Amino acid sequence: MTELDAAVIGAGFAGLGAGAALRQAGVQRFALIEQGGDVGHFWSKTYDRIHLHSPWHDLPNDGGLIRRYPKFKSRDELIRYFGEYADRFDLRRSIRFNERVAQVKREGERWRLDTSAGTISVRYLAVATAINRVPTVPRFEGRELYTGTCIHSSEYRNGRPFAGRGALVIGSGNSAAEVALDLLEHGAGRVQMWVRGARHVISLKTFGRIATVGRLLGMFSEKKVAEALRVRFGTPEFDAVVAQRDRMVSRFSQDLSQWGLAKPTTPPMRDALVNARIPLFDQGTVREIKRGRIGVIDGNRRAIEAFSERGVRFSDGEEAFDLIVLATGFEPGLEEFIADRELLAPQRGRKFLPITDGQGRSTVHPSIFFPGFDPTPAGGQALGHLGWAAGSAIAAELARG
Repeated sequence: MTELDAAVIGAGFAGLGAGAALRQAGVQRFALIEQGGDVGHFWSKTYDRIHLHSPWHDLPNDGGLIRRYPKFKSRDELIRYFGEYADRFDLRRSIRFNERVAQVKREGERWRLDTSAGTISVRYLAVATAINRVPTVPRFEGRELYTGTCIHSSEYRNGRPFAGRGALVIGSGNSAAEVALDLLEHGAGRVQMWVRGARHVISLKTFGRIATVGRLLGMFSEKKVAEALRVRFGTPEFDAVVAQRDRMVSRFSQDLSQWGLAKPTTPPMRDALVNARIPLFDQGTVREIKRGRIGVIDGNRRAIEAFSERGVRFSDGEEAFDLIVLATGFEPGLEEFIADRELLAPQRGRKFLPITDGQGRSTVHPSIFFPGFDPTPAGGQALGHLGWAAGSAIAAELARG
């Protein structure tokens, strides 16, 4: 058994932020445990055309590295940025790559981590595995009968193998829209999106302009980000900040109901932070829907009853598809490895989320942190900063003995 002062699970935004804070504070006996072979492993498995939708999405105290990258980073740019950040803080010597955590369990005053490479015992732990870790795969009757290709969006890379084939994309979020557009641009014979829930749709180009104006007005300054990070979910202050942002963003949400995409009644930022319904930041899919090159199937009128041998049986008849992509989202999956279930509870429409103080620290056992699991007005841009806050808090606790 390896004994350490602290461990961080995951080497993405929050994990790297936590590790960097520990390194800067002079903590020596700590490790980052990453199931992949390099930093940002989750992102290395995403589809080729993916871009971040958060502008200037960065990591704390990066020494200006972010200035080398565009406003919205591509997958490869993001992974390169992660690597440069890890090197800046000399984190690679503390990262245990290709090691998967099978179980986390409380043992006395310490945390026991059973991994694919052995057992680690630590005083403090940061679980930085992200809220979107495990693909959500709905069960469909008859799926085993389907003879075409059925994959989750997490398995999709690009549309080259599906040129000339008919495709159905199930979902209405960013992955669904981008996969549908990618299939069309790679020559798919027919592309349909099956959607059911209402979704805000905002042009990414327009959102980028809003962000640029906001930056010029100081809304993305370090001070403003720090202020947003202190706002706790469920407080009147949180509601006030979200309402202020919605007043600016709501006017840019498009009404596409005549093309089958219903617009929510809840404002976009609140819908994202409270209902976990992130707006679709359009990069060209809407144009193709309006042209009729991407079809939209209203799932409220045409329910999916079952899969069939050649496609899908809807409530009004069967259609054939060569490919079905399940762009049905992700879950945290904490219950898969957190043995102490009292740390978790159903919240915000999810089966298991950590019980925290709203800032990532567990209120059940204060020696375990879950950076990035609490809603914040700073959105996804908060992840690295919340990781840094967790690492700093752990370092302070260790310094006190």
